[in-house]
Amino acid sequence: MRKMITTVLTLIMAFIFAHSVEAKNKSLCPIFVLAHAQQINLSQKQEKDLEKIKKHMIKDSASLDKKIARKQDKLNNLLKEGKKTDTKKIDALEGDIKELKQDRADVDANAEEEVKQILTARQLKKSKVLAFQSQIGKK
Repeated sequence: MRKMITTVLTLIMAFIFAHSVEAKNKSLCPIFVLAHAQQINLSQKQEKDLEKIKKHMIKDSASLDKKIARKQDKLNNLLKEGKKTDTKKIDALEGDIKELKQDRADVDANAEEEVKQILTARQLKKSKVLAFQSQIGKK
């Protein structure tokens, strides 16, 4: 019985942690913050600054996503060749994809850092609460 309770509590804690991590990341996304501008009580200047961040993030993300897709297509085509596949080319493409994915993650991280600089402590807290609530289905 004790083991079952421990297992259930562990699963509950893992669920809460997973949702809080997702909510934390989501709460600093300029798209999320702008979608909740009234609830977070953004000023016009903050909205303008966040729009710039969002625009830049979307542009950079789209460019990197296209590059990742092209490299992934090349990799898939190489893998379809079967035994005659050049492993050096495969390794190079996998390395390129990994690097591009890291660049993509950096774009998001940079945007989140910029959002932190724009929002007040109270607004950051409100954004985190809204993101967490959206993860667990509350409004």
